[in-house]
Amino acid sequence: MSIWEWFTTNSTPSDIFTTLGVGTLAVLFSTNRILTLGQHNARISDLKGHHARELAQAKDAYEAMVDADARAYAEMKESRDYYRGARLEEKGRADRATDQLLESNEIARAATHALTALSEVAAEGAAS
Repeated sequence: MSIWEWFTTNSTPSDIFTTLGVGTLAVLFSTNRILTLGQHNARISDLKGHHARELAQAKDAYEAMVDADARAYAEMKESRDYYRGARLEEKGRADRATDQLLESNEIARAATHALTALSEVAAEGAAS
């Protein structure tokens, strides 16, 4: 058992006053080695204030992160929607071009058939 353990377990406040004197206790209180209830409560309120400030900073950081994620999602959604619209527009253009090509192919076939028929008629007329 150390001296300090023996001293703290075997001494009462009146023993401390008589052994150390009031001056030593005043020095211990003034250097904050022994806390009064008021000092303890002041430290607790300071810690609560510090905790509240830390909590507010963490909340602000979280809200900033959520806002950044929301902006990134909105940008991604806008890009996706623009791509989807562009893809549908391109598909519509390709469908119209295909339809026009099929129509021109049918016109070319009809023109070829007509020219072939005229050529045959002219050949029959020249032969008769």
